[in-house]
Amino acid sequence: MGRGRRQDTEAASIAPSRPSDDSSSNQELEVNQPPPNWPAEIEYLSSSCLPSSQLPHAIALTLCTAPSTSSPFHPVQLRKRNLVAIVPITPKTPFVPAYGSSLDHHPAQGQCGLFARCDLEPNTLIVPYLGRAHLSVPPDQDDESQYDASISVSAPASAQEGENDGEVARCGIDATHCGNEARFVNDYRGILKRPNVFFKEVERPFPREKKAELSAHTSGEEGQQQPLPRKIRGLAIFTGAHPIKAGTELCVSYGKGWWAARSEEQGGSAEQDEE
Repeated sequence: MGRGRRQDTEAASIAPSRPSDDSSSNQELEVNQPPPNWPAEIEYLSSSCLPSSQLPHAIALTLCTAPSTSSPFHPVQLRKRNLVAIVPITPKTPFVPAYGSSLDHHPAQGQCGLFARCDLEPNTLIVPYLGRAHLSVPPDQDDESQYDASISVSAPASAQEGENDGEVARCGIDATHCGNEARFVNDYRGILKRPNVFFKEVERPFPREKKAELSAHTSGEEGQQQPLPRKIRGLAIFTGAHPIKAGTELCVSYGKGWWAARSEEQGGSAEQDEE
């Protein structure tokens, strides 16, 4: 997310890929191993966000608990599907405005982008957005970050299933120093006519195995069990209403707020238009 990254190396063409049916071999994949073109200075996260030291425990459980192995959000399942590749962008990288536009080169040249390895159907989960989960207030928030995405979280108010959750907290997921493939998704401006993938807030049931693991370690001051979240929450990238062809760059809209902040930093020169 954001621009200004990585090496300017020759981008290999992306060979179309199909999800494998060999579940036994895929289960043995090293899911913690960074994918090709991953920068060595960035910590790779495969299954969940990392909590900041300021994040309350209940919110950290909500944002930083890995999904169940059977979940489509689990890294084993994501590696099976093998949908995306991180690709260095060079002068040979095609992009829509190159045809009949005043732009004569890809605006992220010398950086990296996220590309489809296979044809993608509409409304398809591509990859979760992972990073450092934090409160959206100083000093926990880095106002200089270009990789920070916001999300709202309700802390559990009671251990009783069905009771209302507690106060909503505004949080962020910052992929500046740690993250996964999703941090390489570029904004569509200057690359595509419109975004072809989108951020969505997602939630899944709190994993039973994690609940059992924590149940013996969540006692309060008077021996009362503190409530565990009923759901885990996060951000993920999905395709929109239209299919995407293999080899296409995946681009989101960063939103007016992101561009407005960048415009202020650059003295009003950044784009702020929105589809």
